[in-house]
Amino acid sequence: MKKLFCILLCYCSLCQAQEYADYKLSDYKLPDIKRSSLDFKLNSDGSFATHETSDNTVYYDIKGAIDATFNRYCTTRKFIGDQSARIYFAGFKNNSTRDENGENYKQSNLNTEISYVNDSRFYIRPNTWFWFVGGDVSFTYYQNKAKDTEKELGIFIRPKLGLGWGRIERVQDARQAVYLLDKFSDYGLMKKHLSNEEVNRFAQLISTVKNKRFLDSRLHLIDEITTVDSFLIANDYIRKEGAKYFTTLYDYWLYGDLHQRKSGFEVGLEGMPEYNYYTCSNFNQKNHEPGITVSLSAEYEKPINLRWQHSASLNFMFLYMHNTFEADYADKTVYEQSLEHLQTTYTLGYYPNSRTYASLGVYNICHFANNHKLLKHFFDSGFRGKAYYYFSPQFRLEASAEIGYQVTNKEAGPDRWEGTYMLTLNYSFF
Repeated sequence: MKKLFCILLCYCSLCQAQEYADYKLSDYKLPDIKRSSLDFKLNSDGSFATHETSDNTVYYDIKGAIDATFNRYCTTRKFIGDQSARIYFAGFKNNSTRDENGENYKQSNLNTEISYVNDSRFYIRPNTWFWFVGGDVSFTYYQNKAKDTEKELGIFIRPKLGLGWGRIERVQDARQAVYLLDKFSDYGLMKKHLSNEEVNRFAQLISTVKNKRFLDSRLHLIDEITTVDSFLIANDYIRKEGAKYFTTLYDYWLYGDLHQRKSGFEVGLEGMPEYNYYTCSNFNQKNHEPGITVSLSAEYEKPINLRWQHSASLNFMFLYMHNTFEADYADKTVYEQSLEHLQTTYTLGYYPNSRTYASLGVYNICHFANNHKLLKHFFDSGFRGKAYYYFSPQFRLEASAEIGYQVTNKEAGPDRWEGTYMLTLNYSFF
């Protein structure tokens, strides 16, 4: 089995052109990108029926929803921001609901959700110190009217402030650029070998054109292919155009960035006070949960070369909550709960071509939970791996597996081995 795996790895490596093997993905920097979108969705459906009765009763059933979502993403050398806002209204009404006695009655409900999420980083100096600013807030309201009226209200507020150092760059666009240049060179379509600076400019063009806002995905694809082609022609990089050139460009544009690649190191400390409020008219239920979360995280991404990738992470989180619960059917309850969670991971990734990948990693988890009744803790360590092998258009193999051993106290259950696996084979006979 080991020999077969080694043969497959060697085969994948040999199948790739070596023209740009010395290019370093870690040298790539994203250009300034700003992208905004506002999507609105409205739907409604219903039904009605008449019955020949003395009062000519009309039975109806109608429902609908309005959903509006705003997203904004911006990245520059001094700022990275990701914001989203959503407003959602949904309603339902009918007069044909039956109770346990078979009698009809009217029913209606209203569901409302409003939310906003902001994750912004302001760099004091590029790639060094930065501030975390942001948080999230949400409002939910539900009302159901039938024989009785039920109302639910939820409010969640969690601002965020922190300090960090470093920067993680997304470099899969640079990998896609190298895929294209390698294949063009393989087919003898290139007039020259591009320098690392020229490869970076080509990759930045790819990143820029991908983030243009288009309402029609077909027009977006046409613009992307046209922009890349114009860049290669204008800089006199391509020897000749033809079917092989355009089919290669189209193929690697669609499938050359399937696997996310990153580069860099980042560490951050965040503080997030929060308040969660929930009330329900049934039995006058009320729940107040003020609390605070402190998080210390570190992430390391290192492309060894075009095919191999080191990925490591560390995350420590401390959570404290003060809970107050009230209801007609129970006495007022006040209790505290805390949570400490530490997780470390390491993954070795292998990306031999645009459609094939494999990864193998190890993880360790330490978890302590303390509420007003139980103290639970567990330690979990194990291995996980996954692979997708593209033998041919008619033969593809996908697999993943994870195995670990968990040590716990008696409140959390017995010590145990845990494992999962998934295997998918796709083969088209004809």
